[in-house]
Amino acid sequence: MNPKLSDIAVDVIRENEVKIDDLSDQFEVGERGLEYLKNEISKLNLKAAKWKVPGIELKVISERKVNDTSDNLWGGQEVTGIKKYYTVKIEGDAPQVEGFQFIGKIEHTPTGENILNISPNSKIKNLPEVYRTIKGECDVCKSNRERFNTFILQLEKDSEKFPDKKEGDLIQVGSACLKRFLPGISVSSLMNYAKIIEAIRSLKASDSENEPESENDRSMPDIYKNHIPSKTFMKYVVLSYLANGKFVAKKNANYEIGEYPTSEEALNLMFNNKSELPIMKKIKANSTLLNHANDLCEKVIDWMEKTNFSELGSGQPDFMNYYNNVNVLSKSPTIRAKNAGYFASILALYLRHHKDLNKKQSDGEKIYVGKIGDKITFHGKLIKLKSFNSQWGISVLHVFEDLDGNKVNWFTSTDSGMIEGETYPITATVKSHQVDKYSQLPTTTVKNAKINKM
Repeated sequence: MNPKLSDIAVDVIRENEVKIDDLSDQFEVGERGLEYLKNEISKLNLKAAKWKVPGIELKVISERKVNDTSDNLWGGQEVTGIKKYYTVKIEGDAPQVEGFQFIGKIEHTPTGENILNISPNSKIKNLPEVYRTIKGECDVCKSNRERFNTFILQLEKDSEKFPDKKEGDLIQVGSACLKRFLPGISVSSLMNYAKIIEAIRSLKASDSENEPESENDRSMPDIYKNHIPSKTFMKYVVLSYLANGKFVAKKNANYEIGEYPTSEEALNLMFNNKSELPIMKKIKANSTLLNHANDLCEKVIDWMEKTNFSELGSGQPDFMNYYNNVNVLSKSPTIRAKNAGYFASILALYLRHHKDLNKKQSDGEKIYVGKIGDKITFHGKLIKLKSFNSQWGISVLHVFEDLDGNKVNWFTSTDSGMIEGETYPITATVKSHQVDKYSQLPTTTVKNAKINKM
C-alpha cells in the first residue's frame, strides 16, 4: 500500500499542527478532511477484515464553526459562509498476542529520523526520545543492521526469551525475528495491522505538508467546507433577478449570449470580484436597485418562512421530490453551493404565487356591464378574435376588455375588420350575463354592436 497522500488529501486533511507519534491523539480537520478520512478508513477496514485484524474507528469529539465575512455591495459587512471544523479521534484494538502488547512500528528513513506509527489503543502514547533516531536494532537477534521497519512490543509479564527485560519493558524486533518467538498467525496479524496504522498515520499528514488556501480557491464556496447563510444568499438572488429583469432557471439559461442562471449570478455577486461582473453595470446604473432588493428580499423571506412547500406541491405528484427538497432548504439557516439552484427557485415560486394571488384579487373585482336589455357604450380592447362553425353557419367571436378589465363577448356572422390588441369605442345591447366556464369571470354578452366614430 502506498502511504503517500494524494495532493488533494494533503491539501485538505490537516489544518493545524498535531503530534504524529500517537494515533489516538485528538486532532482537528475541516469538512472535506472529515469526509476524506471517513472514506479512507472505510477502505482500510475492508482490508482489515480481509487480513483478520481489528478495524479502526473514527470518532467525532466536538465541532466548531468559524464565520467567513466580507464587504458587501450595500456598504457593510456580512457573513458569507460558515466553515466547520471537527475534533476527531482514531480508536482501534491491536491483535491479541499472548504475553505482549503491540505498541507500534518504526519506519526507518535514510536521514536517520524515524517515523513512529503508534497503535491507537497503545498504553504508551509517546515513545521515549531515543526511538526517534534509534537504528535497526533487534532485541531477538541482537544485530544492528539496515532495516526498513522494526516493531515495538511491550512485555506484559517477564519472559524467558528476554532475560534482560522485565514486565513493562519495551522490546524492538525486526520483522523476520518475530517468527522466532511468536506464533505464525500472530506474526501475520501484527505485520498486517502495522500496515493499517501506517496508512492511518499517513492520513494524518502534518501541517507542513499542507498548502495554504489560495485567494482563487476562496472566491467560490467549497461544497464541503462552506455553508452559505440562506437569508444573505436570497438577497443576492433577488438582486440578480431585479438587475436582469427576470428570473432565469438553469434549464433556460443561454451561456453563449451571457444569460446565466439567476442562482449562478447570485453566487458570483456574493463571492467573486464584483467590479468585473457584467451585471454590476446594471446595478451601478440604478441607484435604487440595492434598496429595492433589500425590501423584496424581506418579503420573500417572510413568505418562505411561513410556507410549507411540501403542501404547496401536494397537487403536483410529479414534482413532489422538488417541493420536499425546497421545503428542507427553506427551513435551513445555511445552504451548500450545490443546492443554490434549488434555493434560488424559492424566489420564482414567490413571484408565481403573488402573480396568481394578484390575478385572483383582481378577478374578484370584475363585474357585469350594464343590465340585460340596456344599450351600453364602452371602450373595448379586442383581446381575442376567433372564427368557428355553428348551427347558424360561420360565427366570429370578439372578446373585449373594457377600461376596468371587465369581459365582454360579441358574436357576429361576418368579419368586423377589427384587429386584436386595438381598442374601439362600441355601442351595443346587453344580451346576457354569465360566468365564463374557462376563466370563471363575470362575462357580459352583447348584440347589435356598432363601432362609434372617433
